[in-house]
Amino acid sequence: MDILRLSQIKFRPQRISRRQITLRIVIVLAILGYLGTRYLEPEIFQKLSAGIFSIFKTAEEEQIPEEIASETPEIQFSVQEEKKYLEIAQIGEGITHLARRALNQYLQEKPQDFEITPEHKIYIEDYLAKSTGDRWLNLGEEIEFSEVLIKEAIERAKDLTPEQLQNLAQFSQLVPTL
Repeated sequence: MDILRLSQIKFRPQRISRRQITLRIVIVLAILGYLGTRYLEPEIFQKLSAGIFSIFKTAEEEQIPEEIASETPEIQFSVQEEKKYLEIAQIGEGITHLARRALNQYLQEKPQDFEITPEHKIYIEDYLAKSTGDRWLNLGEEIEFSEVLIKEAIERAKDLTPEQLQNLAQFSQLVPTL
């Protein structure tokens, strides 16, 4: 009989996106909240500072004495929606063209504290295009560029070396509208 050794087992690393992690956390919190309302004493919930389980209130918990309610601060969460720049593909345009328009719109709304040269713009457009995906676009196809992604590209462009900027100069000459 062969004995399987742990050293012979090969594991593949898995990539988990932020969205999947967030979803798993929400599910775990929901399960804990449900189980907590069924099996734990209500006093435990009054001691929790974040108020995570407030959406799982039972009829008994709805009537909290005034002295406890005044001790517990109300926590309000505001979710700001991330700004997105929606661009629509026209005839002969690719993702880089849409990224260029999104970048120009962003820069008009939010001027930067350093001079963004045409070479920086080439780098940023390329960064946005590669982050969005390399593929052909259909006429009228919509692509969204998030403000966070544009900020990230600008931050990376700030760190370009003079040699990298020199290399990008050959490409910036091909785009006179920069």
